[in-house]
Amino acid sequence: LNFDLSTHDTRVADLERQLNKASRRNDERLVCDLYVEIGDERRRVGDLPAALSYYRRGAELAERLQLHENASFAHRAIAEILVEPSIQENAKALQHGKKYLEAANKSGSVHIIQLAYHVLGWLHLQISLNSDVKKETFLEKVFLKLRSECWVCQ
Repeated sequence: LNFDLSTHDTRVADLERQLNKASRRNDERLVCDLYVEIGDERRRVGDLPAALSYYRRGAELAERLQLHENASFAHRAIAEILVEPSIQENAKALQHGKKYLEAANKSGSVHIIQLAYHVLGWLHLQISLNSDVKKETFLEKVFLKLRSECWVCQ
């Protein structure tokens, strides 16, 4: 991956200017979108603490505004970051994975719901890979749990 950090810095500065303008105009929907976008940019360069901060603000605002798709995107990103081998806040990752599924269900989008189940399975797999749990047993438990919860798959 060839990535120009100056382009990233310029992009983040532009997004933060947009965020300030949207905040001054009380355009909460745009503020919510920008929190997630800035989180994406920070994550792209590996600044996970900053990314988490923006995603958390985006998730909180999206929930308050009942912007279910935004909430699902933010919770998914938070969960994926928290399960990173360098962080391993697995319980919190699963909490956000469940919030992701809840928001996806509220969105009514079959695509987002299906992806939420996929990500939940991936979170369980990543937790397994981060631990010393016997993988076959853990994966069987994950499969059975997801199969029993997945109305889309039935």
